[in-house]
Amino acid sequence: MSFKIIMLLIVLIVLYFIFFRGNNKKPTYKVSKTDSKNLKNQYLKVNPEHEKSSQSLDSNSNIIQNPREVPDGFLNFNVNIASDLNQEKTLEVINIAKRFKKPNPVLLMLIKGAFEPHELFDLIKADPKMTAKILNAVNSPLFALRTPITSIQHAINFMGVNAIKNVVMQITVQDALKFENPQQEKAYQKLSKASYMASAFCLLLAKELGKENAAELSTRCLLCYLGDMAMLSNEPLISDDYLLSNSLYERVNKAQESYGFNSAIVGKVMAQEWSLPDSIINGIGNSLLTLSNASLGSDISNDELQDNLLCYIACRVGDFFAFNHIKDISSINGLGLNDSDPIEFYYLQNKINLSGLQHIEVLFNDSVFIRKVNTLLKTD
Repeated sequence: MSFKIIMLLIVLIVLYFIFFRGNNKKPTYKVSKTDSKNLKNQYLKVNPEHEKSSQSLDSNSNIIQNPREVPDGFLNFNVNIASDLNQEKTLEVINIAKRFKKPNPVLLMLIKGAFEPHELFDLIKADPKMTAKILNAVNSPLFALRTPITSIQHAINFMGVNAIKNVVMQITVQDALKFENPQQEKAYQKLSKASYMASAFCLLLAKELGKENAAELSTRCLLCYLGDMAMLSNEPLISDDYLLSNSLYERVNKAQESYGFNSAIVGKVMAQEWSLPDSIINGIGNSLLTLSNASLGSDISNDELQDNLLCYIACRVGDFFAFNHIKDISSINGLGLNDSDPIEFYYLQNKINLSGLQHIEVLFNDSVFIRKVNTLLKTD
């Protein structure tokens, strides 16, 4: 047999194994994290009823389970809402809300109305004590202003109506609180910083995204911390939950196990007691739902879904600023895509996709936006 014939036979045998035997093998696929996320999102679009369920995603499924390591119990964790409470717990929450001194009427006026600069000035100037507190606040290290603010008119012109409105609202809420325990006072100061940053960041974020109700969302973020403040005022022992920089999941899970309710439920009841607008009441009541796999329901608009997500993200930035001292938004710009992202963002990507808010990811990776946010984060 000639050498050429032998070589031809060898080539034919090799081709047989490649094209025939190779095709009988089962293919193996290595699913990247991004692919896993996409599969998870596709699953929820095909099975929308799964998203409406308050139950967590199946922890045994590689298709719908984010591969990130999570704390024990997180995948079975649900955020409670007001309708989950029995009569006894409902009365307990109402009592906590009522023990929180009703705020200055100025707060309710600020929440319910939009103000021109001169209107805000006229509202504030009639109260000398309020004027002094505002000037002390805006000249504090939190704002890190290079030039001292010397008058309310100067403050409004320099910082803007929304910023001063938020300062006034914080002051009126603080006036309704009295802490004899120094640990409570320290924890409150952190909550105050978180609420201010959440409000300021939300205003920036919502404007960048072209939201017409940016000012309202900013106010909602400020008020999303009302429940935390009321629970802190009612129970000194929870001070450590804020002072030790526990995650939102740890705080909410501990509160639900210890008391049977969370800060969003308390905040919603307080907003109802104060006769705040329905959008604020419902926004506060739903403010923690993105922490779990629960949905806001099937009867709300897409705009409401987006508003809820914006406020949730803004409040988490406020938390990270006050409790974890972050100064660079780039550390969390994965919004749940990266393994290193906070557990608070575990379900965030799925809900961003469901609400059609994907363009927020582009914004969080935009160098100009990052620079604006980092300037804000360095005000401490």
